[in-house]
Amino acid sequence: MAGQMRKGPGQGITDGWCAHLAVPFIAAGWSPADLLHAINHDPGGARHRNRLDRVKYPLGWLRARLARWLDPDEDGVTPWKRRRPVLARSLQRAVDSQQRRAGQQARRERMAAAAAAWADPGPHAAGIREQQGWRPPP
Repeated sequence: MAGQMRKGPGQGITDGWCAHLAVPFIAAGWSPADLLHAINHDPGGARHRNRLDRVKYPLGWLRARLARWLDPDEDGVTPWKRRRPVLARSLQRAVDSQQRRAGQQARRERMAAAAAAWADPGPHAAGIREQQGWRPPP
């Protein structure tokens, strides 16, 4: 993940700082691609439009970008390592996909139950025709 953090203005950030900033994200199961997406995008999905050649403090820049992806703390004093990141983009896609598959499976089961409950009208219709005295033509 340090490689993803050292792109652009973050080239001079040390391994120690990269590890410190990545701890909550690694603990939450984020991939390097998720981390790169977080560095370049807002949680809403919009890409950052700031000019990166004017960044004077790369560590503060990187920390500010990653902090947007952390759940806000109530008291404002929770250490960086203890704050929890929002669900990573790849994990959110997996959850959405799993929910969609579960919904599809439930629909298939409902359709199968409805098909199994559907009665064949043939025998009932023949009995009604016979009661009414209807005979098929010869």
